[in-house]
Amino acid sequence: MGARPTQVLDDGRPPGRELWPWVVVLFVLALAGTAAVWIVTRAGGGTAAPTTTGLKPAPAATAAAIRTVTVKVMTRESPSSLPAVPSVVGADEKTAKRTLRDAGFASQVEHVQVSDPAGDKVVVGQQPVSGAHVPADTTVIISIGHRAHEGD
Repeated sequence: MGARPTQVLDDGRPPGRELWPWVVVLFVLALAGTAAVWIVTRAGGGTAAPTTTGLKPAPAATAAAIRTVTVKVMTRESPSSLPAVPSVVGADEKTAKRTLRDAGFASQVEHVQVSDPAGDKVVVGQQPVSGAHVPADTTVIISIGHRAHEGD
């Protein structure tokens, strides 16, 4: 029995192509490409010699990162060119602060306990000491005596 040319012997689907082998091939190629990119970037891009640490050199400094530093150089040969700290020992707090301010110095007050009644509410010490030649913006610490009263 011969088959007639118009007769269909198989009415099923035509033979299909399996996709899973192609998916596996594409996955392996993508994985290999990613690994190659990682290796090239770790080695410094291949355009420059790799550094000993494997790190790329830092980018050049930008204009915003550049800072100006001013340095004051003071010599010991000319201390007289600096102002001298005036003596405020024995003065009351208000007078001592005004004297220091008029001489170009800032002041900072600390209270110390004294036993002598003559040292109560007056400057009993100062730092830097009077006569010291220091920059005008130096803060002079003045120690104001405070006498412990009976019942304190």
